Amino acid sequence: MDFYFTDRQYNVLGVASTDSTSPRRVANETEQQSTEAATVALSGTLYFTRDNLTQARSMAATGNYILYRDDQDQDQFLTILESHLNASTQSISFAGDSAGNDLRNETVNSYTASKAMTFAEYFALFATDSGWEVGVNEAANNTRTLSWEGEETAYERLLSTATEFGVKVEFSFTIHGTDPVKRYVNIRNSIGTDSFVTLRVGKELNSITVDTDMYDMYNAVYATGGTPDGSDTAITLKGYKWTDPEGRYILTSDGSLRDTESVKTWSRLRSNDNPTPTDSYLNHVKNYEAVTQDTLLQSALADLKKYNHPAVNYTLDVARLPNNVHKGDTIHIEDAELGLYLSGTVLDISKSYSENSTTATVGDYKIEPNKVAASLKNLATNLKASTAKTDKAFSYASQVGETAEQAMTAADDATKKADAAQTAADNAQNTADTANTNADKAQDTANDAKNTADDAKDTANSAAADADEAKKQAQVATDSAEALANTVNTIKPVVEQAQADIADAKANADTALANAQTAIANSEGNSTAIDTVSKSVTDLTDGLALKADKTGVDTLSQTVKAQGTTLSANTEAIEAKAEKSEVDALNDTVTAQQTSINENAEAIKLKADQTSIDDLGSRVDNAEQQITPDAITNTVLGSEDFTSFQAANEEDKAALQDALDGVADDQQVSLQRLAQVEQTAGAVKTTVSTMASKVDDMQTVTTNVANYMQFDSNGLSLGKSDSPLTVTVDNKQLTFKDGGKQVAYVNGQKMYISDLQVLNSIKLGYHKISKYSSDGETTAITFVGE
Repeated sequence: MDFYFTDRQYNVLGVASTDSTSPRRVANETEQQSTEAATVALSGTLYFTRDNLTQARSMAATGNYILYRDDQDQDQFLTILESHLNASTQSISFAGDSAGNDLRNETVNSYTASKAMTFAEYFALFATDSGWEVGVNEAANNTRTLSWEGEETAYERLLSTATEFGVKVEFSFTIHGTDPVKRYVNIRNSIGTDSFVTLRVGKELNSITVDTDMYDMYNAVYATGGTPDGSDTAITLKGYKWTDPEGRYILTSDGSLRDTESVKTWSRLRSNDNPTPTDSYLNHVKNYEAVTQDTLLQSALADLKKYNHPAVNYTLDVARLPNNVHKGDTIHIEDAELGLYLSGTVLDISKSYSENSTTATVGDYKIEPNKVAASLKNLATNLKASTAKTDKAFSYASQVGETAEQAMTAADDATKKADAAQTAADNAQNTADTANTNADKAQDTANDAKNTADDAKDTANSAAADADEAKKQAQVATDSAEALANTVNTIKPVVEQAQADIADAKANADTALANAQTAIANSEGNSTAIDTVSKSVTDLTDGLALKADKTGVDTLSQTVKAQGTTLSANTEAIEAKAEKSEVDALNDTVTAQQTSINENAEAIKLKADQTSIDDLGSRVDNAEQQITPDAITNTVLGSEDFTSFQAANEEDKAALQDALDGVADDQQVSLQRLAQVEQTAGAVKTTVSTMASKVDDMQTVTTNVANYMQFDSNGLSLGKSDSPLTVTVDNKQLTFKDGGKQVAYVNGQKMYISDLQVLNSIKLGYHKISKYSSDGETTAITFVGE
């Protein structure tokens, strides 16, 4: 066995073993466990080599800790309370205890409880900040009102409290590595069980010595307790009402507690005439610390049961004590020569791991029937047990049958569930495949949506640019219309100048006519000259009139045509750049206005061309009337065509503005929709990516679990499904298999393996076995220590 020595920070200082070859060896050790003392005590000697003196002194220093696992597989944690160094013998004797400094080195003062409290509440009072806590508590609901006089250690107060509550205490630990993370005080109603172990003289026992006395025996007790607060008198059981459920013990009105069965044997009045007397008790007066009558009764009753018969002590010389015997266990004892058959309780056990020996102190003996009676009783008991076992077997068989049927049903259900699980797995796989397909489709849809959104964005931007251009062209058209009106105003001075020229021409014509008449008068009979002169005058008059008429009309026509050309060009530009669905009406309107302008120009031209100048006077008069500046201006400005043109132009401007506003609104809506589409596409893409990732993760986990972990009735098997190497974990052991065969296993903190090949070296205890040379013929065994 190995003992780990640590400092007070739980750092390992060294390991000592019971192995005789160890450089740090523990020998002469004794581990003591008792039902009366809650602790585990260990004393022994640490032997060391001379070169390990410093380390050994450090290991066994007072206050350090010793940790080990005992033969019952329980962790033990002890504090070294004393040590003695003998350098000449290269040894240190030591003694340790599991209670440690926190309970043994702290004292508590007098205390009187003001009310009934539980064990855990008392423990919290005197063991606060000790590092210990209540673990198992089988008396959690029991209460007592206790008091103590004087000071004592926390450990002594713990044992005193256990006595008053009629319970046993024991210590246990939770240790991680060498660190005791939990220290428990466990409260038990009793310790140990019937181990069904029989010790026989000549086999497990060398001999039995019987010692009997009745010095302390009594069968009636008058108990007194402590003095409660506010009272000057100690309490007694006088006036307390209590009835024994078994009827053996009675409490008299004066406070005496009596055993009605013991008195029949030990009364001085017993005689042949009175073989079962009921009076003349053996009375004792006893003092207790209890300050309530209930607590006082429990303490007095416990002592009465202990001392109502003679004390019998048996000293056992044990040759061999089975390992499955623990403190508090009931064992059976036989001495055929003495005809002695006993049962007793193991009060304490002492063990030496280095010598592999165990001794025990047994008490609380009970006399069992003699051997013959015991045999008969055992036979009857066995027969009864056999009958009971037979009945139980039949019952068990029926239960097994029912269990088998239930197992078959459960197996069918399990098969169905397995099928359902497989179906669910297939459905999950299909769902995963569908999810992947949908994810791909969603990804394509998201990409299409993004492309559409990009196209829409480009279209919206283009439409916005075209709208801006259309707006500019509309403004140009408006400016052209205004320029037309300005041109008409410009024509007016030209017409006025033409009117002045016509007036001058008329005066010249009148002069020419007068001269012509004079010439005619002077040249009578010369018809040719007259015709010539007349034709000249006519041509002159027509030329002047036509010149004036054509000059104004041509100018007006050219201006109108120029404006019409500008409008046509603007119309074409608008039509080419604006969205057709948005400017069709505008195009139609512009076309109508173009037609109207052309018709207006043609009408003006025709009106001028229709001026008749059949004769010089009427032509001149008509020309003068038709081609006045005001008349031309009024004709143009007052014409229905021009009025319609102006109205249509304003309507066109309003319609174009509405169209532009609509385009702007559509552009804003398009941009908003584009943003929504982009956001939706991004969300869809993110969701699809997340879904695909989760599906992949789930598929990976499912595949890995199926490939590397198999659950069945044999436990959990770890290893790839197609690999011959597996590790199986069940409730018994950890098994390593190769090709289905067990090659190694771990059980009881040990590993078992049939064949082990170490390629280079291995350390066993304090020695290292390794290759000595590369020739493969020499092996070295070297001492290396820890």
